[in-house]
Amino acid sequence: TFPPSVKKKYHQVYESFIGDTAFVGKSSYDFSLPDTSGKMVSMKDFKGKVIFIDVWATWCGPCRGQFPYLKEIEEEYRDNKDIVFVGISTDKLKDKQKWLKLIQKENLKGVQLLDDFGKAFGRKYQIMSIPRFLLIDKQGNWIEIRCPMPEAKEELKRYLDKALGETSLTLIR
Repeated sequence: TFPPSVKKKYHQVYESFIGDTAFVGKSSYDFSLPDTSGKMVSMKDFKGKVIFIDVWATWCGPCRGQFPYLKEIEEEYRDNKDIVFVGISTDKLKDKQKWLKLIQKENLKGVQLLDDFGKAFGRKYQIMSIPRFLLIDKQGNWIEIRCPMPEAKEELKRYLDKALGETSLTLIR
């Protein structure tokens, strides 16, 4: 048996990751957020596509530091119609103009959504720190909720390529 201090440390580490696995394999179709024009967007809108999500905020320096790397990856997959890139900002609704200006200034591509201070998405998926990168398969299920950051380009591309290569068993039948 292990001493109590080791057991305690194990449980602390385990607890910090338990939320990560709680959603894997489950549907991502349980939230909708407004885009830059105010239109509500659901993950159902992208059924049949792999969805790569970047959770960020205007005030988050490390998030903004990933933008150049993310743009490189988006460019590499630009002609692939089976993947969509989604940015979800956890900025407050009152900071919408600041969010819109940064999207324009940084020339952010993909679908940009606003999660008012994490109320509809961030809290539901227990996102306590950003940047955070998540991946949804073609069937709309979570397959990864802690993807490598875009700066780890080759590692991240392995996740994306694997997701793009997977085919639903229901499609094969």
